[in-house]
Amino acid sequence: MFDQGVDPQRKLSVSEKKRFAILEAATETFVEQGFLATSMDAVAAKAGVSKRTVYNHFPSKEELFSAIILQLLTYTQEIMQQRFDPHRSIREQLIQIAQLKTKLFTNEDTLPLTRLILSETIRDPEKMLKVLSELEKTEAGFLEFLEQANDAGQLKITNASRAANQFFSLIKGELFWPMIIKGQGLPDDETCQQVIEQAADIFLSYYGGE
Repeated sequence: MFDQGVDPQRKLSVSEKKRFAILEAATETFVEQGFLATSMDAVAAKAGVSKRTVYNHFPSKEELFSAIILQLLTYTQEIMQQRFDPHRSIREQLIQIAQLKTKLFTNEDTLPLTRLILSETIRDPEKMLKVLSELEKTEAGFLEFLEQANDAGQLKITNASRAANQFFSLIKGELFWPMIIKGQGLPDDETCQQVIEQAADIFLSYYGGE
């Protein structure tokens, strides 16, 4: 589902190949059966490894689920690392960042996993506190971007965290939550672009600098 996060030129060890196979199999199984119904036996069978091998890599089902979530969060964090460019339009840069973020949460491969994570957050919020904490860290790159734009006079922001939440809420309210709550299908590219551009314009109408 995700990039394995290693140099494509480097040959993977047998252990690494098995670990990736386990993660892929576990992701599919969790999505298909849910967290509670998923067994380590089922994951092992789908991955084509022994149950002992699964436990050697992941001591518990909880740790295996956490590793999958971390993989998604790491991917999210990587695509959000964009520094502010004072020589480019702030609107253009906001739109580009929003496009990357939107492609992630409107991806037909990651959407089922996102639904599962949200359902687990509702079912067992205490267990998911760490996940929510890690999720906040994925926004660090965008917060830094906003602060850089603010320092350059392109934005007028007193609370970058609040501004970031407001910007993405404008987009998620139109594109993400209807899929999760109402079961709507994936939005087309034209709709996504319209929502993103409108969000950037609304954001800049309030926070725009000189």
